Amino acid sequence: MKFRVGKNGKKWKAYWVINKKNYTVSSYDINRKTQANADCELFKTKPREEIFKILKIEDPETKDVNKIEFKFAFKKYYASVANNKEILESTRERYISLLQLHIQPYISKTYISDYLYIDFKGAVDDKGNSTDTYNQVIKSLPAKWVKVDNEWLLKRIKKYDDDGKLITIDKKTIKDVVAEFKKFITFCANNDWKIDTRILAYRHSNLQKAEKEEWVPKSNDVFNLIKLEKNLCHKALWHGGAETGCSLSEILGWCYDDKFFDEELSSEVIFVRNSLGSKSEFRPGALKNGGRKRKVEISNELSKLLDDWMDMQKLPQTHARKYRRIFPYTKSHAADILKRATKKIGIEWRGAFSGFRKFSSSAADQANVLTDEQFLRRYGWKSKKTFAGHYRRDLNENKDERKGLINNLVRVN
Repeated sequence: MKFRVGKNGKKWKAYWVINKKNYTVSSYDINRKTQANADCELFKTKPREEIFKILKIEDPETKDVNKIEFKFAFKKYYASVANNKEILESTRERYISLLQLHIQPYISKTYISDYLYIDFKGAVDDKGNSTDTYNQVIKSLPAKWVKVDNEWLLKRIKKYDDDGKLITIDKKTIKDVVAEFKKFITFCANNDWKIDTRILAYRHSNLQKAEKEEWVPKSNDVFNLIKLEKNLCHKALWHGGAETGCSLSEILGWCYDDKFFDEELSSEVIFVRNSLGSKSEFRPGALKNGGRKRKVEISNELSKLLDDWMDMQKLPQTHARKYRRIFPYTKSHAADILKRATKKIGIEWRGAFSGFRKFSSSAADQANVLTDEQFLRRYGWKSKKTFAGHYRRDLNENKDERKGLINNLVRVN
């Protein structure tokens, strides 16, 4: 790209040469060649955008920027997320998978500059059917990691409810997908790629609130599950889940050195500091968030169960020649064992180990012995909002007192 002065008939022309093509910036009478040359030098000092404004044409480089393909943009965004070492690897994988599974397949436009807010929310085809991306997101199927030819892959899974209706992703996943898509939009805008940023103002207030699953295992069912279990490892696993309320990934991250007597608490404890990732890989010193790293007091009974199992287990799974795991299972294997155990003794059970966490935290809350600070520290929450919104359940422990109250609310002589 350069400027030059040339003779064109009875005029001198100042040209801007772009990709071997001449664009006339200005023209001069035949006797004003000196002025033409002077202006040509002046044009060289002007900002690029000002010259294109004079020419009234689009900057080809800007045009190229505006023709960024979604395929290229997603690839660059995924790389930026994957290289963000401030986020846990499993979290990075989830952020990327949310877009790969629930957004990218439903975008029909090739270029990000052609994708508009209406394509995300509100597009309608010739037959009056909604074709917007968001509508496709809420109909999307859940997925899980599966191992194929020794490689972990995310596969969509089909599940049906009791009425035979196909189960789609839940409300939280939908919110996370939209939030992650907005991060992608911001990433594009920060790279000066032309994209409709009105999508960032979208609010999914019309999203139906998911019904809260009120199920929680009954106290007798939890006690019977532990009491009737003959396998020492499984008994310790059920007891550990029910008593500590740790998540499954945390329990399977317990190691031999994590159980000890804590002088400050004057109690046997489990130091919750390791976990398993989305593919059941062992993650030393890594939990879902930093606030969950904690010492959890345990009962004498659980302490003995763990000691007995650790003594019996001759060859525990070891990582980095340092971390000897108490329970040698993957998350899916542990969930399957629990499912078979509850089915064997006729116990209704839903949601794998989340039932233990609901039961334990609800029982501790209803006992009203722990202070709020002790309660939050035990279960690894930053506030009771998480507990109240997702875990608190009525265990019906005060049935007799409740009946007595009701019978005496109105006294008729």
